[in-house]
Amino acid sequence: MKKRLHLIIVSYPSQLDAMLEEIAHTLARGANEDRVVERAQEASHVRFLIRLWHLRDREIHTVDLVGHGGGGRFQLGDELLFASDGTGLQLIDEWRPFLSEQATLRLLGCSVAERERSLSDARIYDGPKLLRQLHARLGARRRVLAPTRALSPLDYGPRGLSPAARRSLSGSPIPRRKHGRSSQQHVR
Repeated sequence: MKKRLHLIIVSYPSQLDAMLEEIAHTLARGANEDRVVERAQEASHVRFLIRLWHLRDREIHTVDLVGHGGGGRFQLGDELLFASDGTGLQLIDEWRPFLSEQATLRLLGCSVAERERSLSDARIYDGPKLLRQLHARLGARRRVLAPTRALSPLDYGPRGLSPAARRSLSGSPIPRRKHGRSSQQHVR
């Protein structure tokens, strides 16, 4: 039986970002064989890391992507990774085969699960729509979560998200077992 893994991938933009560095160092203090912290600058790095850990015979049950966000958008490194206009959805198809059947994907960027109007082009980015799109690509037994508020380094500790930050997560429904019980395990 494969050993379960919580894979945390923290954004690593080309220009130093003090907030992301503080979060990465905090999370790294709590890393162990069940919770691994990695860094990524672009989508291909995420695909590589997910595949790498899968090939190391690990069952990836949670993937936390830590980066910048806004309503309906999530940025990793220097690029927009996902947006409610459909940007990046094909990436899920590349990751899906390497995730456990009941995996959780968490987009940990400020207010990703909210709706927001772009000041530059007046488009509306829709967080709930983005989460539904990602969930549809991942599959019914998997979850996609994102925060409804801004996150700061204070929301992270060596063991993961603070209880207040976890309560701000919104997303796809909890997968159910055959007998109606929640199969979600406590994820930090």
